[in-house]
Amino acid sequence: MKPIRALLLAATLLLPVSAAMADDMSTPFDMSTLASELKLTQAQQRQIETIRQAEHDQIAAIDTSGVEPGVIRDMIKSGKWDEARARKRIQAFGDVDNQVSYIRVKSLFDISQVLTADQRKQFQQLFAKELSAD
Repeated sequence: MKPIRALLLAATLLLPVSAAMADDMSTPFDMSTLASELKLTQAQQRQIETIRQAEHDQIAAIDTSGVEPGVIRDMIKSGKWDEARARKRIQAFGDVDNQVSYIRVKSLFDISQVLTADQRKQFQQLFAKELSAD
């Protein structure tokens, strides 16, 4: 049971989930770097900025009300384990995490559609880590 509690305690340090996830989880690149690496046109840069803003807005709009903050911390403090509450909390966080992941991957796909074939190859190299989880 100790490894499970340690894992849950570590997970609580990453929470509560909030709209700040939009900043932390948005597609990890700087537009000026991407523009120079891929030699983006001004039109492509505008399209990508629009996609990134939509990504940020969608992540910020995710309903996190089901992620009850402090559940695990309260159980540890009280010394009483509540299986149902713990599972509900973990499930809610997983649901939010899945939504964020979907939005990020969809944004990467949408950005790839703005690129030429050669740019898309470079893009795949730049985002090899993000795309390797597939």
